[in-house]
Amino acid sequence: MTKAFIYISSWLVIFLLFQGNAMCQPLYDDVVKEYKDIIEESPQDGHSLVNFSNSYYRYFPRLAREAVLRADKIALTSRDKKLQMEVYLALNNVHTKLDKRDSGIYVLQVLLDMARSSGDLYYELEAMRDLYAHYKRIEMDEQLDGLIPEIRSILSKNITDDMKATAFLLLNNYFGMLENHDSAQVYLDSAEIYLTEQSDPDMYSKYLNDRAVDMFIEGDTHAALDIYFKLIDDDDIDHAKDEAYHNAVMILSWMGRLNDADSLSLLSLEMAMERNRLSEILSAYYDRTKILEELGDYQKAFESYEQMDIYDDSLFSVQTANAVAETQIKYDLSKRDAELKIQSSQ
Repeated sequence: MTKAFIYISSWLVIFLLFQGNAMCQPLYDDVVKEYKDIIEESPQDGHSLVNFSNSYYRYFPRLAREAVLRADKIALTSRDKKLQMEVYLALNNVHTKLDKRDSGIYVLQVLLDMARSSGDLYYELEAMRDLYAHYKRIEMDEQLDGLIPEIRSILSKNITDDMKATAFLLLNNYFGMLENHDSAQVYLDSAEIYLTEQSDPDMYSKYLNDRAVDMFIEGDTHAALDIYFKLIDDDDIDHAKDEAYHNAVMILSWMGRLNDADSLSLLSLEMAMERNRLSEILSAYYDRTKILEELGDYQKAFESYEQMDIYDDSLFSVQTANAVAETQIKYDLSKRDAELKIQSSQ
């Protein structure tokens, strides 16, 4: 590698890091303004704060945490149980994003107890669904096994069709994990009875993903691909596209259709660039690097790897910048609260 190439690459890194921050900053400024508007215009509206947190925790988790903790104070003061349960769900989202799973599990267990004591089946199932995800992720097998009879029992109660679909999808996932594919298929078919395209987009995308996995296990790779392409083409499904692109590229590669996999990985990269989501860009470059290696185009694979490394640094830089900005926002708001308390006491 020549000195000139190293020099140019170094400036390219600096340029992309600057561009990454510049491109993300307007969005962050808009989000901060929205947060301040909620506090100034409706300081006691805990539901708006929870909705704000749920909308932005994937991108700005610390700011989302600040919002939901404010909502928590409102819920405690007003003794609003429904708001309190909404807060616990939102807190779990934030803790999960910040990789604080112990905290997430704790608030979900509190939520589960509260939902059961108040007879709220919706929040009971929501708590069990998120606990299932935690237990599975960190391999708490005993707790996971203990959750399954509780999920089954809720199906015998008076719940909505969407809730039935959620319970059946959890059971499908559990038995699929145990490689009991016959039972998994039965639960997936049951979920399909209660699920339509008008259902919650997140739930519908999960159903499609589970269906695609089952199709792939059964050897029907073409059907699995069709499902992933459906996810990719569906404008109502947003956050599942990255996973759909990745899985479709991997299946095409497994089938030996490397040129098709290469074309799809390039399309995935273009879409991620258009959406300006650094984590998706990073994932797309990872897929593209692997496919180019399999094609034997090592020069392009190396170039793709270099770009992946650049965006990895850029993502870290943006996250660091946002963390600093969020700390400043928290300080400003705390200062404002203190000033208001002093004024009210005079």
